[in-house]
Amino acid sequence: MDIKISILIPTFNRAAMVCEAIDRIINYDCPEIMEVIVSDNHSHDETLAILKERYKNFSKLILTQPPESCGPLFNWKHALSQASGTHVHWHWSDDYLCGPFYQNAVAVMRKEEVNVLMSTVKIAFEDGFEPTFFSQQFLRKEPSKEAFNKLFILQTLPVSPAAWILPLNATRKHFYTELPSLDVYDPIKWAMGTDALMIAGALLENSDVGYLEKPFFCFRSHKNSLSYLHENFYKSYFVAFEWFIRKEKIKISLRARRKKFGLTICNAFEKKYSLSSLKGVALVGLELFVYRIKMFFYERGVDLFQKNQ
Repeated sequence: MDIKISILIPTFNRAAMVCEAIDRIINYDCPEIMEVIVSDNHSHDETLAILKERYKNFSKLILTQPPESCGPLFNWKHALSQASGTHVHWHWSDDYLCGPFYQNAVAVMRKEEVNVLMSTVKIAFEDGFEPTFFSQQFLRKEPSKEAFNKLFILQTLPVSPAAWILPLNATRKHFYTELPSLDVYDPIKWAMGTDALMIAGALLENSDVGYLEKPFFCFRSHKNSLSYLHENFYKSYFVAFEWFIRKEKIKISLRARRKKFGLTICNAFEKKYSLSSLKGVALVGLELFVYRIKMFFYERGVDLFQKNQ
């Protein structure tokens, strides 16, 4: 397999962290790394000037900016637009390599003949604790259909593409900047949805996924990270998941989705609002009462939801 990886590092006011990330990429450089694209969202800490001077001899580095300051999701989109490899790795600016990640990832992809790869990761907490997450034990490869269920329903795979190597074409195809919201659960505003749907789209378009068991990539857990700041809005992912399942007509039972995503989210989609009018919609008390009655009968074998499917 001819694998050329575009490493994408969107950033805003994190010059020191980006320097640490690039230093480690250089330390673990390999032929499969085609380019390192830093998309700076018009930072106020002179990120681009610092990087330009510090890494003037690192020929793989590409420094760029979106036309104007924008939300994080649109800075991601700009970074993606610059990629020219066969695959992409989303390297968030506050994360870092803790070993030869790319060499080992590519080795698994070639051995297992897969186009999509997920890796276990370390999460570095501020107190120094660094546990490993998302281990698939002795599993090295499995059908993408099984992985999709793990991602959406079992939630034993990471929603962050920083733990994945994804094919560029599928990533671009499934990069969504228009997703519905449900009251405070807004995938676009909180950047909680598009990231996971890039993974989901790649799984849909490939028959198998490979797993790298050794954790050579580290997520940094800190109070200024997006995931920490927006953890109360995690259900925004469920809005994106339910939308994607319906859009792609994926066969996951409605009962399983209601149990995992919640009645409010699933039932809002059942009302068949357009995506634009769905924004800001919240189920009022009467609607919740009606749906709870329907669920009461559904759990007893009487499917009153069927008319809405």
